Amino acid sequence: MIRYPIYVTLDTNILDSASFDFDEKSTLQLLVNYVKKGRVKVVLSNIVVKESEKHIAQRGVSICSLMRKLRSDALKTATDYQIKQLGLGHILELNTDKDEIRQKSIDLLHKYIDDLEAEILDTSKIDLNAIIDDYFEIKFPFQTGEKKRKEFPDAFIANQIRERFGHDEVVAIISDDKGFREACQRWDNHLFFSSLGDLYGEMNKQEEYYEATKNFVVSKKSAIESNLSQYIREDVEICVIGLSYDRKGISEGYDYTDTTLNSLSDVSIRIHSVDEIEENKSIVTLVCKGQFVIDCYFQDYENAPWDSEEKEYVYVDTVGIREEHKAIFACRIEINRSEESFEILPFKIILGGDSRKDRYEIESDSEYDYEKDIEDMDRESVGLNPLGYYETYLEENLAESKMLGEIINHFNSINELHGEYEEISCTYDSLLELFSDSTSIKKVLRKMSSKLEKVTDFPGIIDEDDISEEEIAEIKEWVNSKYEEAARKMEERNLPDSIGYGEDIEVIGIDDQKLLLKIDDININPSAGDKECIDISLFNETDTIASGTIELTVGYIDYDEDGGVADGLEDDIDYYYDSIIEHLDSFIVEQNEYMDLEKTIIRIIEEAIE
Repeated sequence: MIRYPIYVTLDTNILDSASFDFDEKSTLQLLVNYVKKGRVKVVLSNIVVKESEKHIAQRGVSICSLMRKLRSDALKTATDYQIKQLGLGHILELNTDKDEIRQKSIDLLHKYIDDLEAEILDTSKIDLNAIIDDYFEIKFPFQTGEKKRKEFPDAFIANQIRERFGHDEVVAIISDDKGFREACQRWDNHLFFSSLGDLYGEMNKQEEYYEATKNFVVSKKSAIESNLSQYIREDVEICVIGLSYDRKGISEGYDYTDTTLNSLSDVSIRIHSVDEIEENKSIVTLVCKGQFVIDCYFQDYENAPWDSEEKEYVYVDTVGIREEHKAIFACRIEINRSEESFEILPFKIILGGDSRKDRYEIESDSEYDYEKDIEDMDRESVGLNPLGYYETYLEENLAESKMLGEIINHFNSINELHGEYEEISCTYDSLLELFSDSTSIKKVLRKMSSKLEKVTDFPGIIDEDDISEEEIAEIKEWVNSKYEEAARKMEERNLPDSIGYGEDIEVIGIDDQKLLLKIDDININPSAGDKECIDISLFNETDTIASGTIELTVGYIDYDEDGGVADGLEDDIDYYYDSIIEHLDSFIVEQNEYMDLEKTIIRIIEEAIE
């Protein structure tokens, strides 16, 4: 359980990943809100401040360069008179003074730091001898690779944190850099979060309206997904990265000059974190999935002739590339619980090689397939799906299927077991507090020692009338390990409330058993009368322990000479998954037995504390 106020320190990459967005409802601005509420105190390394100054200034200079190019391109296309008459005169008046832009960018950062009321750690907090030792002993952040052995800034920042907070004062370290987190070392008073959203989510689990916020999202899930789909189509900037690079430069792809959303389907959401809770409002970060088809265009200079007199390419063709993406992205919504309404906050989507499923050239002169269109119309007229619609048909049917409902119910049961560790961790935390009073802890240990020895690996004591300091220290270490274990298991409450094709879901039990549920991707080429099968598998850590299939029957209809129906078959989807549910049932039984033992331990401790 987090105690307030909690100290928070940020790595530079957190500011970078948030694009230095200091807008009123941004993730970064929420940190200011928590400071004002007295729940957070921010401590920043002066090295982080200097790195951030450099990065935000570079962003400002980049904008300045883009604006100069915009003005130059505009004047190549039209006269300044025409530009002004079109109401675009502000393009000609853009401030492109790089030094001024650089300083204004840095001023924005410092205003934010002032709003955070941040304590700045200077170099006096650095133990240079310790860093030199880490360097020659090749400890984090220094590794055998030359690049990592030059990570002195990480080492300096990590050392500042250790020197400032020691082993006792709790500090939340926000960084998604594994090397930096290792450099900070996992001391008991160091809490690590990969993002500010993760920190906010942990903080808000203790809030009164946390469950009400989650329940709102669950109850409005369909409405949120529908509104999100519309919002993406109308308001979201979708950036498609067509180029991929290797160490020598461009390896493949296209440098797109324009992109258009062709289609969007299968948008789904789940809660990632509850970022802020007020009396009537909450801000929630959602993990979203969707399938995108994007029409992208680039100028084919490679095949265009060069005009040596005009010093430019001529007859440059525009080539269209269609990209298909199955993407995971994040968005944030503001909920008004009293009005039962929500608002989607601005965000953008970046699509690249990690989400790309296919891309191919758009055939601009391809003939329209009238026969296929007529066949699809005939199929629809008798209640069959068009042949090109079966992937969507499978996905929509899965979302409403009995199989998915049963699997999600099992997931919810496992999530609830992990959720019970929240109270378990509080009990261990309360017991830890008693170790500061020798008389109180000895009294408690006498009450619970013999009972715990029978049901767990409790260290125990030899003589209840003469408990040694060494025994107390050993028991404290055991209690602390149980507290950390409970805190970890509480965080593993993350099984989703929806599943799609092509997903691998790791199921972690409270006894640390692991299962993997895998639903294969849709890879079909349907023809009338075909049967297509998609595999479902459940694995333990070494073997396949259960399997099933989703079987698609592609319907058809045949006509006789008189135009009447001679033969036919309906579209159908069958789910075969009994063995998977049986193994999940057995898994949950084992987890409940494990939880019964955990509750027995907690009951013994609570009776001793009373």
